Amino acid sequence: MKAAPTLFQSPPQLPDDQFYDPTSTDFKHVLPSLCSPIAQVFDFDVSPLERATLGKIENIRWLADHGHYDLAAKLEYCGTSFIHLKCSHGHHKYLRLFCKSDLCPICGKEGSREHKKRVTRAKDRLSWAPVLGYMIFTLPAEVSASKPSSDKLKLCTDAVIRIIKDHFNTPGGLIRRHDMGNDYGKLHIHFNALFPITNTNGIGAIAPDKLNRIRLDWTKFINECFALNCESSNIHYNFATTQKKMYHKIKYVLRPIVDALSFYTLSDDDKSYILSLKQRHNTRWFGKLSNSTYRKYLLSKNIDPDKYKNSDSYLSRLCPVCGDKFRYIEIIHKSELPPGQFRWLESDIAVDLTIFAKLKENAKQSGNEKAGEKNGQGTNGNEKAGEKNGQGRAKQQLESQKTFWPPQGASPRLSAERQQAASGKKNTPMAPPQGLNG
Repeated sequence: MKAAPTLFQSPPQLPDDQFYDPTSTDFKHVLPSLCSPIAQVFDFDVSPLERATLGKIENIRWLADHGHYDLAAKLEYCGTSFIHLKCSHGHHKYLRLFCKSDLCPICGKEGSREHKKRVTRAKDRLSWAPVLGYMIFTLPAEVSASKPSSDKLKLCTDAVIRIIKDHFNTPGGLIRRHDMGNDYGKLHIHFNALFPITNTNGIGAIAPDKLNRIRLDWTKFINECFALNCESSNIHYNFATTQKKMYHKIKYVLRPIVDALSFYTLSDDDKSYILSLKQRHNTRWFGKLSNSTYRKYLLSKNIDPDKYKNSDSYLSRLCPVCGDKFRYIEIIHKSELPPGQFRWLESDIAVDLTIFAKLKENAKQSGNEKAGEKNGQGTNGNEKAGEKNGQGRAKQQLESQKTFWPPQGASPRLSAERQQAASGKKNTPMAPPQGLNG
């Protein structure tokens, strides 16, 4: 039996980006070097901004080393240019341009401008629903590890759409594929589905046997498509009936599929596989809510298909001053913005002074209206309180008018006198007590 090395033995030489675990006596646990890029990115002393910067640098370096020069350039210059828009009355608007890549630390994070744009457009198609269904269809771990082709993934999307149509009364919906889960360093392919459920009387719950039939259909498809023999599969169902919960589910489903930090933790083979899938869209609308038919369908139901889009300061193409449409003028660098002639609405939206003053005035009027409504509600509340207090005082007066005579120990004769006085009748002479006559 080979003896374990002592502390005085020299371990074998390793590359500069690795070192041995000092708690191991057999030199089998190899850890990344503290000076390696991934250790710097995950260092707990690194601030979120520094971590995003390091991740961006390392992703750009990897993309350039593996021949993805165009994508590397997009990540490097993301957010440095603006699109110049102008209406027919001479009002100007400037919108920051982004690379739209999930691998970018700017665009590939929750709450980014690209994420907000996807959420706003999806709200126009989905938030009108009385019940919004939500399902997750997960591929087995061995299938995700085998890196299925884009054609296989398209078949999976078709199967999800077919299963939803077979088991739910829905006009259409959204399917979005996510290539990773919450764990770093490995693939976890699953399909998220959002779809309005109609004719349910506001009830989104389904029977357990129906959920089992859905699971059987998904398991059958996986076995046929990937030549497996799975007895069951992983699916999840939920629903939302309020605007707040619908918004949360839309925002969650439309988050980046692989953000910059998650991409950085993958192996080179997994990174190349993720980039190969970028040639296909990972979001698909189906049914009457597809890109070509959703406007006609929503208008037939008297629903504005651009309600949330027109209220979004980035997506709206209508001038808030004159109401005309903005027209494209040019693409400019951020250093070419006219100094002193614009104001920032957000970090990626700039407008001229006229639009800024108009928006400020509208915000002030909206605030006054809300304050007036609040005061009106307060006045109504005070009136109701006053009515309640008046009723209470009247009740007290009625109670005080009640006759509580005779008290304990009082004579009936005194009680009769009190009753006559209260009724306003003239007192009659009372007979003197016995034993007191002349």
